[in-house]
Amino acid sequence: MKHKASKRKRKWIQKAIKRPGRITRLCQQMGHKKVTEACLEKLKKRAKKTGDRSLMSAVNLAKRFRSGDLSRRKKS
Repeated sequence: MKHKASKRKRKWIQKAIKRPGRITRLCQQMGHKKVTEACLEKLKKRAKKTGDRSLMSAVNLAKRFRSGDLSRRKKS
């Protein structure tokens, strides 16, 4: 018998997003209307150059959102 997941477990990704809208706002400052792959690459370069680990994490999370790779992986 399967039990229903609690709300906390179903909404686990919300805890990973520390500052919602951060990447969108940065992309708009760079002249992009939406978050694009090119914008994410530029932000990744900026994060590496400045050593901003928080920005790097945000960019990586945004890339995962775009690719749809946030599903929990099955254990084999």
